[in-house]
Amino acid sequence: MSEIKVDTIGPRVDSGTLTIGAAGDTVNIAGTAGTGFPAGTTINNNADNRVITGSGTAGTLNGEANLNFNGSQLTLPTGSPSAPSLAHAGDTDTGIYFATNNIVFATGGVNRVELLADGNLSIRGENLQFEGSGKGVYLGTVSGAAANLLDDYETGVWTPNWITEGAGGGTVTGVSTNIASYVKVGNQVTLNWYGNVQTSGTAQGYQITNLPFTQKAMAGGSGGGAGCGVSISTGGTWWVQGSQNTTTIYLKKYDDSWVANPAVQAAFTYTTD
Repeated sequence: MSEIKVDTIGPRVDSGTLTIGAAGDTVNIAGTAGTGFPAGTTINNNADNRVITGSGTAGTLNGEANLNFNGSQLTLPTGSPSAPSLAHAGDTDTGIYFATNNIVFATGGVNRVELLADGNLSIRGENLQFEGSGKGVYLGTVSGAAANLLDDYETGVWTPNWITEGAGGGTVTGVSTNIASYVKVGNQVTLNWYGNVQTSGTAQGYQITNLPFTQKAMAGGSGGGAGCGVSISTGGTWWVQGSQNTTTIYLKKYDDSWVANPAVQAAFTYTTD
């Protein structure tokens, strides 16, 4: 085998083109590691649009069959809960993968949230949390209308404070059972409560204060809600009335007659700001 050794090869004219061989010739140039002249690089499994990655072998790269980029779109392989297409480097079963027409979010190898082909969001046994005031979910609209925003849901307990109402000077001396709960959906609050009330003297009814939320101001009247399901230990017709801008409601018989020591079970729904 013949060998030619030179230090520098340059074009015949400065800034000209270096030509090796004549048209139609086959010229083979082999590189040698450490000589400063690069050897050829082999790309295994190469094809159009495949993303090229390293192989762990010097001078050899791989064309990834399942990872493609056409200049405007990067396509990923179909994954699974235990091997999502986009995974966390230190937790390879946590990430995002793509099913047929669906996008799935997985943690710990378990599907958690799935955006379905029909546009619905499926949450599989997990809580969906919106952080920040006024954040929530728009229901039944594609325009993001404020009237369709559900930004609050809450359940809890509250402690009714019982006092007498109206003429007579009677007082509430105690409540042996005082159980109350509420559900708040958006700006609508529903109360349920039960109390065995002990009284002295007479009056015309009761006030119940300490509602969990202030009642909204209602144009043209003082009422802030509507009573329902009122059950009293004595006969007669009772009503529950709200009071706007307060946390007080009123519980009375329609004829303002006094009922001492009642057992009261009732519900009340009102709106709040």
